[in-house]
Amino acid sequence: MRSPLTNYGQLNIFGYPKTNYQLNQRIIVIGVIVKSNEPFERALKRFTKSCEKNGIISDVKKRQRFEKPSEEKKRIETAARRKRLKEIADQNRKRLY
Repeated sequence: MRSPLTNYGQLNIFGYPKTNYQLNQRIIVIGVIVKSNEPFERALKRFTKSCEKNGIISDVKKRQRFEKPSEEKKRIETAARRKRLKEIADQNRKRLY
């Protein structure tokens, strides 16, 4: 008889089987070492900057609500359109000089 853990293959940090969502997500550990005589606010600011740099903040905002596949496709197409228009505007600007 197979163990129920063989379906998942891995355990999470609490010893329970990981779900498909947990298996697909990337794990990034960010830490900030607080220096002696450093204010907490400055350490917090460094922590938030490192989170932004690694893309954690944007990832959390993106996952706050479910986006239908059609909405995602539409968002990607409009972003590509905006990028293309921006490149054309840059090329036209360069021709003037």
